[in-house]
Amino acid sequence: MTISVGKVETESSNNVDSLESKNRRFSYSEVQIMTKSFERVLGKGGFGMVYHGRLDGMEVAVKILSQSSAQGFQQYEAEVKLLMRVHHRNLVSLVGYCDEGDKLALIYEYMANGNLQEHLTDSSTSILSWEGRLRIAVESAQAEGNTHVSTVVAGTPGYLDPQYYVSNRLTEKSDVYSFGVVLLEIITSKSAIARINEREKTHLSQWVNSLLTQGDIRNIVDPRLQGNFDVNSVWKAVEVAMACLSPAGNRRPTMNVVVMELNKCLATEIARSNESGSGLDTNNSIKHMLSMNLGEEPKPRAR
Repeated sequence: MTISVGKVETESSNNVDSLESKNRRFSYSEVQIMTKSFERVLGKGGFGMVYHGRLDGMEVAVKILSQSSAQGFQQYEAEVKLLMRVHHRNLVSLVGYCDEGDKLALIYEYMANGNLQEHLTDSSTSILSWEGRLRIAVESAQAEGNTHVSTVVAGTPGYLDPQYYVSNRLTEKSDVYSFGVVLLEIITSKSAIARINEREKTHLSQWVNSLLTQGDIRNIVDPRLQGNFDVNSVWKAVEVAMACLSPAGNRRPTMNVVVMELNKCLATEIARSNESGSGLDTNNSIKHMLSMNLGEEPKPRAR
């Protein structure tokens, strides 16, 4: 997706601080009604449980603050403030909220295509192959950052361009940053905020970078793949992701370059699969890749 700064709307700091916005404020009883008394669970995160709901004929997702969440209110407040300030096609829209006493909830648009982790599993027993993951990555990059799955959720830590906190503006390179996080998730099957151990968490890019400094590419990839991938293909994909996550926006590649580099990764993996006799007939895909001319490629890092 291509955006201009003008498409990113902000509201006054007074409105943000008072948590007042055009979004609807709901009572807790209304939240119970829209979720049918929290009948269907969509997932669980650090904030709390997420439930399916319906509001005025529209499907919604409802986050309920967990009473056991030590920093729950701070997360709730930060997410409301961000959602009220930032309006962006890659960020899920806030529909409304509830702050009735200790009952806190966020109501936002429902993403019907599921989350990324579900896409990385073909079924309850089949893990998506490296080739399949690359195809998801290429399709996502071709859509210029819009992955069509609920990975880039507004307010979710880890996805937002760090330069936004300085400039209060989102740009095309902000989309590239968010895509870089998603690409690392596809590669590792870890969340944007990765757990190191029982007590520590870190941004996924920091965890990946620590392994890269050791030249440990195999432990970056989802271990469920059991080494069934072309190592050079993985190296290039990780390098693309880390380039997208450069702190300086002007050092990040364009999405056209990202598409080109990921197609190279895919072509390499397809060739490996065909040589081993396990691949499908993908001649048309390879011809399409080779016919693409999408700009200057970034220089790979030393291995």
